[in-house]
Amino acid sequence: HAQRARRLAGGEAVLELVPIGETIEKKALISLARDKGIGINKCWELLARLIHEEKLFEHLIKRDKSRPKIEIARFKSS
Repeated sequence: HAQRARRLAGGEAVLELVPIGETIEKKALISLARDKGIGINKCWELLARLIHEEKLFEHLIKRDKSRPKIEIARFKSS
């Protein structure tokens, strides 16, 4: 149970880093999470889970001659 509680707490910690009503670049979010003591692999895992649970959403921002920039938000892309 303690391990599950830590997982949930980690997910909530990542969720709290995403601004309400705005997007944040995925790389910046991971950097903030690392500053909070969440390991990079754990952060990727938590992000994937939060996106799967539809608590967070990926927004792909098109760029010329490059892969899209990935931003994360608490709302669906319109």
